[in-house]
Amino acid sequence: MTTLNQLLIAESTEYEFKSELEIKRPKSWLKTVSAFANGLGGSFFFGVDDAGFPVGLVDVKETSKQISQLIKERISPLPEFNLVVKRVEGGKNILILQIPRGEIPPYYYVADGMTTAFVKIGNESNPASPQRLNELVRRGMNITFDSLPTEYNKADLAFTIFEAAYKKETKKTLTMKEYISFGMCAPDGTLTFAGLLFADDCPLL
Repeated sequence: MTTLNQLLIAESTEYEFKSELEIKRPKSWLKTVSAFANGLGGSFFFGVDDAGFPVGLVDVKETSKQISQLIKERISPLPEFNLVVKRVEGGKNILILQIPRGEIPPYYYVADGMTTAFVKIGNESNPASPQRLNELVRRGMNITFDSLPTEYNKADLAFTIFEAAYKKETKKTLTMKEYISFGMCAPDGTLTFAGLLFADDCPLL
């Protein structure tokens, strides 16, 4: 008999099995909901044992209701999720909770006196490090590393090579307006990391 575990490994899917919903220990699986939403997404299979064999759920409808309620109460912001009932071999019903990659991370577990964003590290869901949390915040704000401001000002560095190449290609002189529109600096002259890389003597290189 092919187990769900074997099928999902073949599909390289992020997933976890739960033989039943742990109502008294919701953090045990909600932290992974946070990690899935903060990462590449994933799925829970409720009514499936650790080996991947379906054991079924007694009341799929009630389990669905409890899952939805706990996610809405304890994960912030509320991630997208989908619940699918599937009847498997032997007439057993299992419940699949699908969590896609979130668009507005970080997604926090908010309960038990804590507000924590979790991420997947191997097969475990661990609190995000400060660096990883910053990355999630930037992703949620749609901010890339290149667009972040630096401590340098455009007036303090030379861009003769870049400006010469621009003039050769466009027959125009590069102005401050273009530097801003290219995302190379802010209106006050503060360079972004993207702009800094085009300086004649880039301090990052």
